Amino acid sequence: MTIAEQPHAAGLVARVKAILLRPASTWDAIGAEPATVRSLYLGYVLPLSAIGPVCHAIGLIAFGTRGALGLGYRPPLATVVGAAVLNWLFSLVAVFLLALAIDAMAPLFGARRDRVQSLKIVAYATTAAWVAGVFSLYPPISMLFVLGAAYSLYLLYLGLPRLMKVQGDKAIMFTAAAAICALIMGFLVGIVTNMVLGPLMMATGTVPV
Repeated sequence: MTIAEQPHAAGLVARVKAILLRPASTWDAIGAEPATVRSLYLGYVLPLSAIGPVCHAIGLIAFGTRGALGLGYRPPLATVVGAAVLNWLFSLVAVFLLALAIDAMAPLFGARRDRVQSLKIVAYATTAAWVAGVFSLYPPISMLFVLGAAYSLYLLYLGLPRLMKVQGDKAIMFTAAAAICALIMGFLVGIVTNMVLGPLMMATGTVPV
């Protein structure tokens, strides 16, 4: 039984373990699998991209956080839930936009354009960063997320030549360009989220901890 043929939950866990522990061979399998934008989102992107927002929300509710002056506070539940939902929705949009960017850049690096393969790259390369979202359960160690982000960069480097058929040194340049796009996307998501949540925080107030 292949990963794709397993029950959904078991198949999802198996694929996560495979891409993290055996990335090279798993990328080869991913490249050959039939997929659609819908199947990638419903079967992989939606559940995994929710890890970070959900864990961050739980961490804020349980432990609170600290403001610019070092004072501890606990945001209201409505604000925490709203932030989690917004972060999740924005991350779903960012995944698709990054896939479009990779697809559009492909010819610049001698690669072939393929929107579904581009989405596969973004979805599966981001696995490590999404899983590292569990560190948000305890705010003081949430910065360990960067370890997952770094491994996602490595997964991106391995996946691009296999799925987009980019050769040699161009794979490094393509990886760098895609990483820059991802950073810009993350920065913009953060700005938009803060713009939306800032007024909500001011309106609902906070609870000292």
